[in-house]
Amino acid sequence: MSVWFAVSIIQKRNDVADVAWGLGFVLMAWVSFLFLKVSTIELIVNTLITVWGVRLAWHIYLRHIG
Repeated sequence: MSVWFAVSIIQKRNDVADVAWGLGFVLMAWVSFLFLKVSTIELIVNTLITVWGVRLAWHIYLRHIG
């Protein structure tokens, strides 16, 4: 996240860090899921986090390409 923050500062575009934030949330959710005890509830929550994070990143990306 620090690298993406630095890139956004250099490019003067906050959307770069915002897109990385959504995808970083997804990455951390699945890394913790894989290394911790697996249950059905955690799988459902991780799936919801994945949908939310990807949707957030995609929405911010589309909003700022125009």
